[in-house]
Amino acid sequence: MKSSQLRNLGIFFLALLAFSACRNPDNEIQPTCFDEVKNQGELRTDCGGPNCPECQPACDDFIANQDEQSPVPNGKVLGIDCGGANCEPCSSCEDGIQNAHWVINPNLTDADLGSQDVAQSSTGVLYSLIMETNIDCGFPCPLVCVAPQTNDDGIMNGDEEGVDCGGSTDTPCPSPNCNDGIQNGTETGIDCGDMIEPSNCGPCPDPTCDDGIQNTHIELNSELPAGYTVVVETGIDCDTQAMTSCPDCPIPTCFDGVQNGGETGIDCGGSCGTLCDPEPNCNNGIMDGDETGIDCDGDDATACPPCAACDDLIKNGPEFDVDCLDYPIAGFEACAICPSCHDGIQNPIEDLLYELDIDCGGPNCEPCNQYVIIDLIGTASPSNFMDQYTYNRLLAQGGNTDTLELDHNQYPGLKAEKVQNFGLGDPYLKITANQGFMTASNGLYVRTVVIYQRFPENLINGTDSIADLGNPSFGICEPLPITKLPFVVYKEKLVDSPNLLNICMTSYEAPLDPMFPLITESSTLTIDYLYGLPQASQYYTIGNIDAGSLHSKKLDGTMLEGDYENIKFAIQYSYY
Repeated sequence: MKSSQLRNLGIFFLALLAFSACRNPDNEIQPTCFDEVKNQGELRTDCGGPNCPECQPACDDFIANQDEQSPVPNGKVLGIDCGGANCEPCSSCEDGIQNAHWVINPNLTDADLGSQDVAQSSTGVLYSLIMETNIDCGFPCPLVCVAPQTNDDGIMNGDEEGVDCGGSTDTPCPSPNCNDGIQNGTETGIDCGDMIEPSNCGPCPDPTCDDGIQNTHIELNSELPAGYTVVVETGIDCDTQAMTSCPDCPIPTCFDGVQNGGETGIDCGGSCGTLCDPEPNCNNGIMDGDETGIDCDGDDATACPPCAACDDLIKNGPEFDVDCLDYPIAGFEACAICPSCHDGIQNPIEDLLYELDIDCGGPNCEPCNQYVIIDLIGTASPSNFMDQYTYNRLLAQGGNTDTLELDHNQYPGLKAEKVQNFGLGDPYLKITANQGFMTASNGLYVRTVVIYQRFPENLINGTDSIADLGNPSFGICEPLPITKLPFVVYKEKLVDSPNLLNICMTSYEAPLDPMFPLITESSTLTIDYLYGLPQASQYYTIGNIDAGSLHSKKLDGTMLEGDYENIKFAIQYSYY
């Protein structure tokens, strides 16, 4: 019994020793060029890369090498892993089969390599597999896929001048008009604009980068010297310019579904090897034939699908939401205007935007305008005040980008916070605004205004008198604890030289002169606007304080006095 235990124990230690030897880095098996594994940067298994011999050409390496060659007469097509003396024949445009060809694709990158439909030339140019449109026709083959003409096929083809009308047919085409849903006659858009004056059709809407049309338009841009730029789209809603809102167009190819580059049609003509199809159809990306939109119409008897309508209970076409638009669009006058953040009204709650004011606030729209602006405030020579964010924004709008940025933690440009006044009364709203200037001799000069007020939803009738805080104490500015509201605090400080200037004053509603004890302050804080929603998670309030005095008592017993006039504020803050 004891000997078997010793034997088992010995076997365990031998196994442990063997395992530790395998874990030793010196004993690990390193990648090699004959381990039948693609590793260490090899191009293929055990060849290529920085360490192994160069790979020999093969018919499955996704590289055009050896004497591989395609029979397709198109300079954009390459024979890859086919053709030549060693590989199977390449597909052609005369083999009676709808098959694919390797076509150059400038929009690919090396990251696409490894996919079964991406390969490369011997010089590293990348190619995609592109399928013929039909048997031996359509890009990249030279023959166009043409459907036979009939006079009742719902398509403008042959020598027809319209859908199944004109030309050699017996049916004359109707005259163009401003309500036929087609850009025809002298119209400059679908049923809008007119190259003949006076115009018969209404004006077309301004072109944009998202109207589904390749066009040219003006775009305002305050960062440019002229204040605007001319956007010349080089594709549908895209361009090659840097300072526009249109996205960059991809490099044109003969299979991107867009007429671009030197093409005379969509992916045909010009540098493409396929002739353009003279026949209109429902898949060419343009409005032709009897289509009332791009590849769509309102006739159930045709092959084209129905165009977007304002009563189909579907969000389609140019609609911003189901059967409504965010801007008026020609041809869609029947569509209502959707509630949005730019419709010029404060939408009701049932529209689910939860705006706090007109087109602002809430979870969907831009924040509402916020500011603290004062006509006059200060000591001997009061001056106007503007929070740093508003001040910098005005400078930037005037073209001055050399603006001052204060420390956001120590001197926030504008900050609103709800303060819990534990055990001493209701919570209150504290609005802090800072404005800074750099002086030539004394460095950074900062002015601070703090408005302490009741939380606005607790105000009655929208007004509140400035609190009577009593006479100021020696060297004390802001009263603690906060038991009376509202009041205003004003500070001035040379941050780098506080010994030269560091004052703090408060709006005390107390007798100004012991000789006239009945004369007191009479400032009033007024809330002009207040709106908040739990769904918006915020309040928005606009108000002002008309005028009043500022006081503090220096340590030597003398009084420091100042004034303010018309403190205006607008604040968006959390709802809780």
